[in-house]
Amino acid sequence: MKGKIRQVLTVALVLFAVVFAQAQVRTYSGVVVSSEDGQTMPGVSIKIAGTSRGTSADFDGNFSISAEKGQTLEFSFVGFQPVSVVLGDLRDLTITMDPDAAMLDDVVVVAYGTARKKDLTGSITTVEAGDIQDRQVSTVTRALEGQVPGIQVTSSTGQPGSDAVIRIRGIGSMNADNSALILVDGVPYPSTLSTLNPADIATVTVLKDAASTSLYGSRAANGIISITTKRGSKNQPANVSLNIRMGWNEDGIGHHNWITDPGDYYRMTWTALSGFFYNNYGVSWESAKYNAANQLIDGFLGYSAFKLPEGATTLIDYTTGKIVEGAQLLYQEDWYKELLGNRAFRQEYTASVTGGGENTSYYLSLGYLSDPSYAAGSKFERFSSRLNVDAQVNNWLNVGGNMSFTRRISDNPTNYSGGDMNTLNLFLFAKVIPSIYPVYARNADGSYMLDENGNRLLDMGNSQAGTVSESPIYVSPNPLIGGWNPLTYVEKDLYRTVLDNFAGSAYAEAKFLKDFTARATLSVETVYQNAKTFQNSEEGGAVSIGGMLYQARQTALTLNANQTINWAHNYGRHHLDALVGHEFYYYKVDMSDAAMINMFIPGLVDLSNFIETNGLPSGYTGASAMESYFARVNYNWDEKYYASASVRMDGTSTFRYDKWGTFWSVGAGWRIGEENFIRDNADWINELKLRASVGTTGNQAVSSTSYPYTDLWSLGESDGQFTLSQVWWGNPDLTWETNLNMDLGLDFRFWNRFYGSIDIYRRVTRDLLFEANQPLSTGISTKMVNDGKLANQGLELELNYDIFQNQDIFWTVGLNAATNKQKILALPDYLMTAANGKGYVTNDGYLWMIGKDQYQIYYGEGAGVDPETGNQLYWKDIVDDQGNVIGREKTDNYDEQTRYVQGSALPDFWGGFNTTVRYAGFDLTVNTTFQLGGKILDSDWANLHWQGSVPARNLGADLLDNTWTPDNKDAEFPMFSYGGGNYGDRAEYDLVDASYFCLKNVTLGYTLPTGLTKKMGLSSVRVFASGENLWITSARKGVDPRMSLSGGVVYIAYNQMRTFSFGANINF
Repeated sequence: MKGKIRQVLTVALVLFAVVFAQAQVRTYSGVVVSSEDGQTMPGVSIKIAGTSRGTSADFDGNFSISAEKGQTLEFSFVGFQPVSVVLGDLRDLTITMDPDAAMLDDVVVVAYGTARKKDLTGSITTVEAGDIQDRQVSTVTRALEGQVPGIQVTSSTGQPGSDAVIRIRGIGSMNADNSALILVDGVPYPSTLSTLNPADIATVTVLKDAASTSLYGSRAANGIISITTKRGSKNQPANVSLNIRMGWNEDGIGHHNWITDPGDYYRMTWTALSGFFYNNYGVSWESAKYNAANQLIDGFLGYSAFKLPEGATTLIDYTTGKIVEGAQLLYQEDWYKELLGNRAFRQEYTASVTGGGENTSYYLSLGYLSDPSYAAGSKFERFSSRLNVDAQVNNWLNVGGNMSFTRRISDNPTNYSGGDMNTLNLFLFAKVIPSIYPVYARNADGSYMLDENGNRLLDMGNSQAGTVSESPIYVSPNPLIGGWNPLTYVEKDLYRTVLDNFAGSAYAEAKFLKDFTARATLSVETVYQNAKTFQNSEEGGAVSIGGMLYQARQTALTLNANQTINWAHNYGRHHLDALVGHEFYYYKVDMSDAAMINMFIPGLVDLSNFIETNGLPSGYTGASAMESYFARVNYNWDEKYYASASVRMDGTSTFRYDKWGTFWSVGAGWRIGEENFIRDNADWINELKLRASVGTTGNQAVSSTSYPYTDLWSLGESDGQFTLSQVWWGNPDLTWETNLNMDLGLDFRFWNRFYGSIDIYRRVTRDLLFEANQPLSTGISTKMVNDGKLANQGLELELNYDIFQNQDIFWTVGLNAATNKQKILALPDYLMTAANGKGYVTNDGYLWMIGKDQYQIYYGEGAGVDPETGNQLYWKDIVDDQGNVIGREKTDNYDEQTRYVQGSALPDFWGGFNTTVRYAGFDLTVNTTFQLGGKILDSDWANLHWQGSVPARNLGADLLDNTWTPDNKDAEFPMFSYGGGNYGDRAEYDLVDASYFCLKNVTLGYTLPTGLTKKMGLSSVRVFASGENLWITSARKGVDPRMSLSGGVVYIAYNQMRTFSFGANINF
């Protein structure tokens, strides 16, 4: 009996213990998200501290674990700082993990593979996907501005879909291409980067010095931009993401200060017309003013925006120079707003699926972008798709590949800048036509003239029936654009380019003999391009020829194959690895074009609809190939002392008779922070590394032809007979430009908060490619030769500080800055002889001198206004009999003006400041860029102050009441006279400082609480608002120094866009 009682008591005790234990053990669940982008984090390791029990987050980032109140959960994931949470009463947890900057930088892309950053001896900067994911740009090149020290980003056009120009560590060639080598997933990429959907990009790595780039030999003289696209992860169920962005584009710069008030414009034009009569007819100033007032409208401008009061015969009271009292303003037009003031709806969508099984992983994406411009008729569309697959066949073989297709459609009716009025150049209309000329035809009372359907009629600037000719406002044609109005044909004309990119690559990687890995990669890309320029036969500049169609078709094929064998082994504390490889590159392009006029059926845009050729059709076929062999060796001892060496031999078809070039590099590194005297005495030093490298790279980018070694001829026609004309004189001795690159750098991380790098460098380019003028006796105009030497040297700085880095709040700030000085070390003898040894003046106004950079602006200076004559004065050197300058004097003869070096167009200093804050689900990112120093030639300002702008062109606002007349001899500007000559060089006005500060991007986001998204059946949702290119300040309104590194602002330019967007990142 007692035994049974004991058994019952034992069972009861066990049951009590179980119940008690169950009362203490609770189920805690939640989700793990990244603080960087709000995305859920699958695969996070979760462990109960002090036990062996744990779990991991599923593919949606969700987890569930049984634990006791008061125990600590430890969350860890590669590339993120670990998080510890003491469990309490709250059972539904949201865990936010912050990226570990030191670990994120641990693995970087290098030539033909990856490496840990601490093992590098070269200079490399990586931009992560999180840094560009919210940027509202059609090409990743525009998102790099201000992100990477040492690179300069410029753009001469705001056309959507156009790549920005990127220069790494200065300009290394005076005539050859200065573009960086682009790699996508390790393969040279010949297309523009607008082909890639930025949402597909995982990292952008910029390789700068010889240790990083020399393994790419003759193509890496200007640095490398290596892009890695996103890939899947093994053992992860399919994760579906949808990114949505919608907003609008608008003009991001604005225009110069010109006269916008019609009355002021009439007054300024009257002043110029008065000067014309005064200078050309020998009349008194009073007579000149009287004649100008009488002919201002009827004989000159042709339009009156005012209704005259009863009894008045002229708009201007010539005795006062004012609009006559009682004149009524009927209209005030704004061509700039009509043509460029649009807010165009922008939309972008990307859907992706990523995941993987036990042995495979995949990433699939589809994207669409509609990116219309604020300029009427200008837009960019992109349809993109990408599939990346990786598979582990067995324990020694991995295979994989990627495929992509992209269609780009670019409409660009503003396809060129500068020149005369042209139906395709909306910016010339918008920036030149003043406010007195109406966009829409007006009645006598200033109201709009309407057609029978109540629609406004466009003013054509002439006596076209049914429009302005019926209005008493109209007197004579607009002297600038009679017969044209771009709004009549901006929808009918077409300037469209369609490009289809098909790309694919495959690789196989095999491990053998324990320490060896062999890899073979083959990639192919084909680009089909179809470009059409169509001008209709009903309105515009092509009416007289019955319409015109120009069509060009081009096919480009790129083939790249490489094979590498890598060996790596550890000998105790010694590590040694080596790489040998071979690469073959082939590129071929076929192009043909034709132009036809006189169309049959209006609006049918096809060559078969035209009956007359406009010149001969033309065509071109070019091909180039390169064969390469390369090797690299890396050594380190105890992950403290590092050494590297590489060599590459390139054989190119571009230089047929001197085709082989050898390029090399050596590098060394010392992780000072790993020394005992640092570790034992300065625990606040997390990383301190000194590195140095030296080596050579090459440049074979002769832009003129693929066959520079031989003579080239062009086939033509004259009177029905064939003609041949020589267009290129070959040089069989032509060879590479060679860059010698030296770099010394320091990487650091202190207090686990303050980190960055400092680099100083020097690169010297030898055997510069020049198109040299040849003696007349040879019968050759120019020939490409190797001659000259150029140097770039500078400093790069990157500083980052994590102000807060805990689970509640994260705040980091970053600054990058750089300076670069270019010097010409040697020039061809014929250039120095042409300038008597002092330098060579280029056609675009630069003075090339030994010891200075190639963008020294050579420009004259004004010396004020002659108070007696109103003529512009200029400074002129006084030279003695020996040719020495002994002083200078003033002259009013433009031809006698002396030109001086006004400084360099290149900036002294540039960079970016960035900050990111994350708190309570909110995130805020601000990116800025800046530049100090340099000069810009402001052609738009010069034309607003040019006498040739009269009549009918916009005039600078600062001219009003500020030009010399016999009544105003103390004016700042000389006499302004219709028909007057060139004012000459006036550096004090035409040149402005190239410094600027730009608020490049602001993004505010919010990640919805996990509990809410779960109820919605979603894994995570982040919503955001973003603004791109928000604000810029520069030396003069309307000037954007980012247009060019060489100091020349394009005349009548296509301004960069400002973009506002709202979006959502949704994970299912």
